[in-house]
Amino acid sequence: MTTRHETVIGIDVGTSGGRAEAMDATGRIVGQAATRLADITSDLRDPQGWRSTFERTRDQLLATVDPAAVGRLCVDGTSGTVLAVDACGHPLAAPLMYNDPVWDAGILALISWLAPCASAAHGVTSGEVAWQMMANDRSLLPDGMARCLLVSRDNDLSPLTGLPLESCCDGNLADIVWIAGSEGDHFDLDHYRS
Repeated sequence: MTTRHETVIGIDVGTSGGRAEAMDATGRIVGQAATRLADITSDLRDPQGWRSTFERTRDQLLATVDPAAVGRLCVDGTSGTVLAVDACGHPLAAPLMYNDPVWDAGILALISWLAPCASAAHGVTSGEVAWQMMANDRSLLPDGMARCLLVSRDNDLSPLTGLPLESCCDGNLADIVWIAGSEGDHFDLDHYRS
């Protein structure tokens, strides 16, 4: 039996939904819950949908464990997504998603200047950096529509938006293999050349 404050809960709210687990002091999973964002809203940029996804996932998990036994809670969200809010937590503008391209060259230059040398912000697997490279230099892409095997979090195909690329599920048939969102990868393009 779990005693008071020995259970820890981790909740992740991401692009596709919310996931949560409760773990006892021995590391054994004692509860799990998940909610698909698409079951809450069709607008994946809806902050209220994110909140509702979190609340539903939390409530489902708390129905499987003794809330009085919970001693720690960790909440994680999609890295890089920014939502400006007022003092009461109400959204002030539409969110800037982690994979939205930044069109302002000044912001990109500032990131380049401020980011530590080993930061993934410099890496070609950063979805935004790769998107900017391909959008600005079409010579990086095959002529015409190309098949792309996109390896991304939650099967997120949004990095293909605005590029002459169609999703492909078989690496043997792909013209391009794109690994998007590999945190911690900070290699430059030459690292990946054969």
